Amino acid sequence: MSDSTHKYHVSAAGVGELLIGGGEFLPPERLLGDLTEAQALAVPPGSPYSIAVLVAHMRYWQDRNIERACGVSPPRPEHLDDTFPTVQTGEWLALREAFLDGLDVCAQVAGGFGDRVSPDRDDTSIGYDLAECPALHSAYHYGQIAMLRQIQGLWPPEGGDDSW
Repeated sequence: MSDSTHKYHVSAAGVGELLIGGGEFLPPERLLGDLTEAQALAVPPGSPYSIAVLVAHMRYWQDRNIERACGVSPPRPEHLDDTFPTVQTGEWLALREAFLDGLDVCAQVAGGFGDRVSPDRDDTSIGYDLAECPALHSAYHYGQIAMLRQIQGLWPPEGGDDSW
């Protein structure tokens, strides 16, 4: 299949918008930026994860998608739990910055060769792959993070939300 006839494709600009929150989503920097380490590491009653573990999970898949887009085939994890790394005290700030920086890397990769055929499926582009996992997959977890913030009394984030 030629690079210009993908069944599923998202432009580099579209990937970039999805990665930074576009549409109805708060920008990830605003969603995560004002959280202290204690707040990010807290596991509210009834939740299986902390905000920090959700960010580590998104970072895990962000890294793998960047690697795949660049032609590296990372091994598939044996278990889903393997994609939810433990976050220790002292790691939150670096994890948050690495995740936010990774969004920029995804946008750069999409801009550099997002039109190329996906290494995983011949009916999609690399841009679509980057929209599907680092952007849309993360959007699912952003909703979980918003809910965990609300449960902890940490809503709205600094800078407000998009409520009317």
